[in-house]
Amino acid sequence: MGSAKRARGPGKWTGLSVSYRVEGLHFTGAVKEELAYPVRAAFEDRTVRVPRSAEIRADLRSVRKESTASGNVRFAGERTRNGHADRFWALALALHASKEADGGQYWAQVVR
Repeated sequence: MGSAKRARGPGKWTGLSVSYRVEGLHFTGAVKEELAYPVRAAFEDRTVRVPRSAEIRADLRSVRKESTASGNVRFAGERTRNGHADRFWALALALHASKEADGGQYWAQVVR
């Protein structure tokens, strides 16, 4: 009998010994804020390792925190031929899911 794990995205996946419950997630401003700050903290705490890939590093650096005229916080990523800060948000989702599963402790390694 497998253990249940959480994953983000549409659908339900099952493996040989592990089943995953999947939750939908809308990237609202509040959700992006909840996801983005732990990425910064993980880099400051040195709990994230990033490969020496110019594409990946550029993508992780592409998200910028901006303030709107009404004073709201907005996280914007530059759209390039390689995506729209996709690797940054993938890392943010992975850290978020890991934190929930491990009770607040996480360590991540970004791979090619």
